[in-house]
Amino acid sequence: MNDLERSPPAGVELATPRPATADEIDAVHSPEHRTKLQGLAGTRTQLDPDTAMSEGSWEAAELAAGAAVDAVRGVGTGRAANAFALVMAKPD
Repeated sequence: MNDLERSPPAGVELATPRPATADEIDAVHSPEHRTKLQGLAGTRTQLDPDTAMSEGSWEAAELAAGAAVDAVRGVGTGRAANAFALVMAKPD
């Protein structure tokens, strides 16, 4: 990520993601699922045998979803010919 920030390839746009809205999340997941996970924000828990949630998981998921929505919108509006949302946490 440091290399991309230092010298992004031609045509690459680095952007700070925004959190996805409830409506955007509900377009893919049920409102009940979103409400359940949102209610667990800030906690550490095991959702099922294969899926853990840490204190920052909800915020990370909102930001990742917002980045993906904005990438698709960029293509849909013609602002971009294609898009790829590389989403990763930056250490504090």
